Amino acid sequence: MHPLIHRCALSLALLTPLWGTGAAQASQITLHTRASSAAAPNLGSDAANGNFYRSLLAGLVAAPAGGGYCDTVLSSLSGLNNQGACAGGSGTQIAFEIDIGFSLASGGDFSVQLAPDFGLGGALFVDGQLLAVKTDDLWWGGNFGATGELLSFSHLLLGSGDHQLQLVGLEGCCDGSQGGRFQLNGGAWTNFGASDGLASPQVPEPNALALAVAALVAAAALSRRRARR
Repeated sequence: MHPLIHRCALSLALLTPLWGTGAAQASQITLHTRASSAAAPNLGSDAANGNFYRSLLAGLVAAPAGGGYCDTVLSSLSGLNNQGACAGGSGTQIAFEIDIGFSLASGGDFSVQLAPDFGLGGALFVDGQLLAVKTDDLWWGGNFGATGELLSFSHLLLGSGDHQLQLVGLEGCCDGSQGGRFQLNGGAWTNFGASDGLASPQVPEPNALALAVAALVAAAALSRRRARR
């Protein structure tokens, strides 16, 4: 095998654990938080309000996280808050983006209840489609029965393959515990987390793919330098 090909194959092999292969029985949960003093939107329609939250978070997450906020992979949504997830995490002025990726082998009837502490409202998207948005103070108090405080949907038919839930919202004060669960094909409600039984996405996550490309570029540059000697 050509040395460059060998190095590239090795680089990709080392990076393979960063994305799902379809075999792992757990969804992939990623948290992004940033400082924000934005107010809840009042734009006249659910679509406009949902796009406000999503666009705001996209712009904030494009910049590095500062002190008190972070980007991290979660093992569970249960008990989530910024103070616990991020080193020295702030308890105020928080913009949240929670991405949950998973894969379904044969599709199914999917219901979701996400329980945020979003004092300034938030929105829930599935595969880029807005399914729920509320602009009032959302606080579930540890009770999934408080349906008016949840961002949720019921009996959505999802096809086989990869899917992504995206929860975005704002908390002014104070940072409380959040949670989330799903129901597949009428089965038991299950908390999103490391043992939720969902398959990991089969497509590389964007950050993992970028790392893979960077590794290949570095390997190629190293090979060229050695060839000139």
